[in-house]
Amino acid sequence: MKICALILALASAALAGEKATVHAPDDLQPNEILPVLLVEQGIADSYAKLWPVLSKRMRLIVVETAPLRTMLKLPDARTRIDAAMIDALREALTRHNINRCPRVVLAFSAAAPHMGYAALSRPRLYQGLLLVNSAMRTRDLPPNLEAARTMPVAILHSSRDPGVPAQHATSVQLALKERGIDASLEIIDSGQHNAPLGEPGAPAIEKFLKGLGTKPVEGREIPVAPERIETDSSDGLRLTADLYETGDKSDPILLLFHQARSGRGEYREIAPRLVEAGYNCLALDQRSGNEWAGVANETARRAKAEGKPQNYIDAKPDLV
Repeated sequence: MKICALILALASAALAGEKATVHAPDDLQPNEILPVLLVEQGIADSYAKLWPVLSKRMRLIVVETAPLRTMLKLPDARTRIDAAMIDALREALTRHNINRCPRVVLAFSAAAPHMGYAALSRPRLYQGLLLVNSAMRTRDLPPNLEAARTMPVAILHSSRDPGVPAQHATSVQLALKERGIDASLEIIDSGQHNAPLGEPGAPAIEKFLKGLGTKPVEGREIPVAPERIETDSSDGLRLTADLYETGDKSDPILLLFHQARSGRGEYREIAPRLVEAGYNCLALDQRSGNEWAGVANETARRAKAEGKPQNYIDAKPDLV
């Protein structure tokens, strides 16, 4: 097996660890291809019963993520929300074969800038984006949208949204069009903030989803979760690592070493992208480090418990 060592000192998000809620038609067949609508858990509480109804009415799979609003004020909110979205899809994948289904992100209100950014940044994972009463501004768009030019975007906005004026939606639509994205805009004439999620906007959502059709999506599989493994350093300290595999053992291996005061959690977002590029990855917890975005550095915990030194240079045996 060809082995390459690559030291990356990059920061990223951990998996959110929350369980997703999946709504699907009662008679869904194992290999049936339906649109998948990814929505924020807790979105528009007055519409809590909307998703199972929408699932049956439009014959689609609705996947609710973790409660994203709890992450909005965190310094790494964007990467945490991106990871939570992928986690929700993985949860759905354990119950339904959605790897070949077109997946659409419904980004609503305050969470929309992060959810929309995640969708537009991952055109291999998502095949559509619905911005509903979105707080997204032109400054929130990813810098490079070339790969996302095949992704249709629909913007639905209440004409009297008290939080986000409709002209912001117009500005985002124009910015997307200027960058080659097929973006439509519909202003829902209603005084209700949540109107685009109710009867006034439901036909537009249904039309958008039907436009995706039921053709299988090829080559856009949901990134796999890592396998947790353990091994020993040369001085006997037990090491913890995350193994990400492409499925082909002849692919190169990247050894991913975290930066100072950190841990293997840095790579929960980065490693799946490297796997997509054709690399197996091993992300290691070193004895000099700490928790990163909710993922404990288990090697550092053991070193501390065993009274081993934990300065930067002390991690050299772990890297070797």
